[in-house]
Amino acid sequence: MVQSAQKISVTQGERAFITFLVNFVVTTSPGDLLTNLEKISKYMLEAMDALAPENLYRKQYGNLKECVTKGKAIMAVFQLDGTCFKFQKPQQVEAAHNDGLMEDAAWAKYQQGR
Repeated sequence: MVQSAQKISVTQGERAFITFLVNFVVTTSPGDLLTNLEKISKYMLEAMDALAPENLYRKQYGNLKECVTKGKAIMAVFQLDGTCFKFQKPQQVEAAHNDGLMEDAAWAKYQQGR
């Protein structure tokens, strides 16, 4: 079992948003497991209801980049490398799951994508 070095607190809203992000990345980019924030943002604005829980969570931060970079639990699972939004190394994603930062459904989807 992999453990992280620091304890991060996470809200249920952030955990649910992580699940949304994992589902989006794995579904739209299986194998590569990466995307960019513009694709996620476009999907959220064009394909989702403005009052969907994911959009309401994002709107708390103003824009998607602020949302993901200010979310410590989100950044424990993902990394932003320039415009590339991708998962952290597998050991770090496992540690995030073990620390309760990811819902079990997100962990299962991540494993499916790997």
